[in-house]
Amino acid sequence: MTMHPFLFQQGTWLGVGELQISGSAEALPIFTRWEVEAMRKKRLSCKQVVEIPSAHHKGINYYRLTLLTTNEFEIELRNELLHTKGHGLITDNAITWKYEDKETLKGEETFTLQTNDEYLFRANFFSAVQQETHINGKIWKTSNVS
Repeated sequence: MTMHPFLFQQGTWLGVGELQISGSAEALPIFTRWEVEAMRKKRLSCKQVVEIPSAHHKGINYYRLTLLTTNEFEIELRNELLHTKGHGLITDNAITWKYEDKETLKGEETFTLQTNDEYLFRANFFSAVQQETHINGKIWKTSNVS
C-alpha cells in the first residue's frame, strides 16, 4: 500500500465545505487549512484551522498520528474544548478515523482520495451535550505558502 499524500507527506492543504448542526436547517460554509509536518519515527503532527465566516468563528485543532502498521494508526485530537484519542484505518482510497470517548466526543472522519489527488471529506460528531454535527467538503494540496 502506498502512503496517501494527505497526512503522510509534509505540506499544506486547503478545503471548503459545509457544516450542519442538529436542530438547524441551515448549512454553514466552512474553510479549512491543514498544515502537515514531516513524519518522524512513525509519528506526525498537524494543525487544522477551521473558519466559519457566517458565525465569526475560527477554531484550531491539533492532531498527532502514530502509525501502528501500514494500514492502522492511533490519533490524538486536542483543541480549546477537548482532548480525545481514536483509532484510524488506511485503505488504498481512503483515510478514516473514529473517536469514541463518551465524556467528550464520539465521531468519525473520512477522507476519500479522488482521481485528481483531491480528497472528499465527511465528518460526523456527537458531543457529550447531545449535539450532532455533520461536515462535508473537499481538500486539495497547495504550495507551502504561509
